[in-house]
Amino acid sequence: MLWIAVCDDEVMECSRTATKIRGILDEMNVPCTIRQFYNGRELLQSPESFDIIFLDIIMGGMDGMRTAQLVRERRTISGLFLFPPAGTMCLTPTTWRRFSIW
Repeated sequence: MLWIAVCDDEVMECSRTATKIRGILDEMNVPCTIRQFYNGRELLQSPESFDIIFLDIIMGGMDGMRTAQLVRERRTISGLFLFPPAGTMCLTPTTWRRFSIW
């Protein structure tokens, strides 16, 4: 069972992303639990451990880059994905590492 978090301050985008992820994993017959969070602080305060976290880069308050940094300092996860809002480009450098979830 995969535990997945989706964090986006836009409620509709958060729901849309979670629905897409669930559809893909259902097609692959991969059981999962997906939790939605609407800001970085809410995600960081969650007592749950996640295998994969999807983060919007641009959020009000604590942005996705800062949230990702704090997640990496506080938790062990298999995958951390950052995504910019639709129609924008991300110009902030990040460090990418390979990982395997299966």
